[in-house]
Parts: sequence; C-alpha cells; structure tokens
Amino acid sequence: MKNGLTGSFSFIVFCTTDGQKLMLLAGYVVYYTTNAKLQHTDWVLEVVHGDRLSAVIRDLRPDTTYYFKVAARNKAGYGPLSPTVIFHTAHG
Repeated sequence: MKNGLTGSFSFIVFCTTDGQKLMLLAGYVVYYTTNAKLQHTDWVLEVVHGDRLSAVIRDLRPDTTYYFKVAARNKAGYGPLSPTVIFHTAHG
C-alpha cells in the first residue's frame, strides 16, 4: 500500500483471535527486516500496546522484500514468534 509520502510504503499487520483471547491480549511486537539471515533480535522492532488487532508499518522502501514476525504479549509475558511472513513492496 502506498501512503501519502512519495516513495514511502506501508504494511498492515492484522492479528486474528476469538473474543475470549482478545481480552487477554496486552499487545504484541512486530519484528521486520530486509535481511532474513539476521537473528530476529537484530530486526527492526515495532511495539503495539493494548488489544489492537492491526498495526501499520510505515516508511518502507519501494521494490523491496521485507520479512515479518509477530509475538503476542499478555500478563504472563511474550508468546512464541509467528512464522515469517514475506512481503514485497510495489515499484515506486
């Protein structure tokens, strides 16, 4: 998705859950990178607070492959990382 900035792209992360699990969600972390060989601790980190089920990752470069992982958080801490999702932005 291209946003209002020239050459700047966004990626929207959607989390799905049932109503009961939503009440337990305290937030999540979105990790992303253009280099999948890096350890996830070296990826860019976007923290989402509360029980929002979507987050927008802004200012992505055009014609670039990004790798995303998500970890949910509740009162017990963070859960496991999701499988990697690959997203390629459109040409600028």
